[in-house]
Amino acid sequence: IPGLIDIHFHGCMGEDFCDGTMQAVETPARWEAQQGITAICPATLTLPVEELRHVLETGAAFAGRAREPQLADLIGINMEGPFISHVKKGAQNGAWLHAPDAAMLRRLKEASQGLVKLVAVAPELPGALDFIRAVKDEVTVSIAHTDADYDKALAAFQAGAKEVTHLFNAMNPFL
Repeated sequence: IPGLIDIHFHGCMGEDFCDGTMQAVETPARWEAQQGITAICPATLTLPVEELRHVLETGAAFAGRAREPQLADLIGINMEGPFISHVKKGAQNGAWLHAPDAAMLRRLKEASQGLVKLVAVAPELPGALDFIRAVKDEVTVSIAHTDADYDKALAAFQAGAKEVTHLFNAMNPFL
């Protein structure tokens, strides 16, 4: 079968992508390749903006290296937070949550050298639907860590959201 693509993991083998080191990217990339996963899109956590920028820059530096066949290729970054609901933040640090902000996302995407490909957003947050409309052609928008009801979720999909992260986990149950 063709190689698999892992679009949502935070780390493994004692490493976390958000540690912001080359080893924190390389160790999981090596392990993933050993499991038949040829491409990865590691996920961030909600962090202070400067720490998040550093993590994204490290990811870009890793992706810019010469391809090594024993490592999965880093083909994107999944930005899970900071545009999520305080009510459904799960393990994310609520102190660093942020209202959806297209300019901020674009600055972070630039820091990643365009590798931010997926961004999580809670559609019930003020400005979220405008955010989705503004960035839907630049990244894949995923509803995540949300307290949205059916109508708000539907509005998010109509605005341009394409995915759901943690379906029925870190959100309201199916009704």
